Amino acid sequence: MKTALITGGGSGIGRQFCRLFAADAYRLVVFSLMQDELDDLALELQRDFPNIETVLVQKDVAQDGAAEEMLAYCEQKNLSIDVLVNNAGFCVFGDHVAVDGKRLESMLKLNVVGLSQMCRVFGEDMKRRGSGKILNIGSMAGYIPTVGMAAYCASKAYVNNFSSGIAAELADYGVQVSVLCPPATQSKFMATAKGDDDTGKAVEKFVSGKMFTAEDVAKAGYKGLMAGKRRISVTRMLRFSMFMMQLFSPDMLANLTLKQVKKLKAA
Repeated sequence: MKTALITGGGSGIGRQFCRLFAADAYRLVVFSLMQDELDDLALELQRDFPNIETVLVQKDVAQDGAAEEMLAYCEQKNLSIDVLVNNAGFCVFGDHVAVDGKRLESMLKLNVVGLSQMCRVFGEDMKRRGSGKILNIGSMAGYIPTVGMAAYCASKAYVNNFSSGIAAELADYGVQVSVLCPPATQSKFMATAKGDDDTGKAVEKFVSGKMFTAEDVAKAGYKGLMAGKRRISVTRMLRFSMFMMQLFSPDMLANLTLKQVKKLKAA
C-alpha cells in the first residue's frame, strides 16, 4: 500500500486531497494544526473509507525542526512516504505596513520556510529511495503582485518558482515535483486572511469575486500530479491566464490591482 502525507489536511483543499488519495487506496498520514478538524476528518474517513489506514497528527509545520520531526515520526511508524502534499498555508489581507508583525512572520514561516524544509527533508529521503512525488500548493496569486496581500503573493511566487527549480534537481533521481496554482478557492482561506483595515476589506471583495470549490481544485491537482505535470492549473482558461500574466511587468499588474482595490474602497 502506498502512503500519502498531506499537511494542512484537516480542511479545505487538503481535506479534499485526503478523500482523493483514500479513494485510490492510499494510506494517509495527515499533519494539521487544528485538532478539532483532525477529529472531524477521522470520523469522515472512517465513515466513507473504512478500509483505509489513517494516521492523523496535530502539528505546526512552521515550527523549527518540524520537518525532521515528521520524518522521524514516519520512520518510527515504518511509514515510507510515496507522495508528499505541501498544502498548509495561509494569507493576511491588509496594507503591508498595517498588518500584525507576528501574523506576517507566521505566514512567511509556514508558506515559505516550512514548505522548503518539508521538500528538503522528505525530498532527500525520496531521492535516496529513487522514487516519490511532491505536490506543492502554489497559487495564481504568485503571478500577480496584489495590493493588500503583497507578502502572500510574494510567498506564492516563491513556491511556484522554487518548485520548478527542485523539480529539475530531482528529476534524474526518480522524484517528481509538481506545483498546483489554484485561483481563489472556497475554504477557510478568506476567514483566516480577513483584514481589519479598509484595504483588507476591499481585497477580500476583490478576491472573492469568482471562487472555485476546494473539491474542484483538489481534483485538478490530483489529476495533474498523477499525469506527471510539473505546473498544474485548475482549468485550461486559467492556464492561459497564467501564461498571459507572465507577459506583463509586475509593476503594471500591481497598479491594475491598486485601481480595483481603490474602486472597491470607494463603493
